[in-house]
Amino acid sequence: MIEFLASQKQQEYMARYKKLATILRDVDYKKPYKPNKSNTEMFFNILNYAIFNGKLSPIDKFSIRRIRDALAYYEYDEETDIAQMTFKPKFKNMKQFLDILGHEMVHHYQITHQQKCSGNHNSYFFKWKKKFEQMGLDLKVRY
Repeated sequence: MIEFLASQKQQEYMARYKKLATILRDVDYKKPYKPNKSNTEMFFNILNYAIFNGKLSPIDKFSIRRIRDALAYYEYDEETDIAQMTFKPKFKNMKQFLDILGHEMVHHYQITHQQKCSGNHNSYFFKWKKKFEQMGLDLKVRY
């Protein structure tokens, strides 16, 4: 029974990885990527299961708009319990967008799952780097 559960978990992991790997395989690195709210939510769900094992709660609001001095940012309001991610309207390519979405998702994890975590780029943040690399993504502070 334990062997069955282990193989079932491994199959689920591989299915999640294959979905993300298929997306990354088809990325045109020369083509700019323009996110929209529905694709951002879809990619959030894919990365949530591939990297965070489905543990992240949904984001309440995705925004696409011009941003100064950043490619994206994450906000969480403790009083209202509302999480928001904002992205600029154009990225170098889809891979860059997925890297940055994953980056913002780490902040979401820090705030919602790690007590007394500031959400900064600290050791809690970079503990996800290996998992990102396994999935073909980059986790860094500057993109």
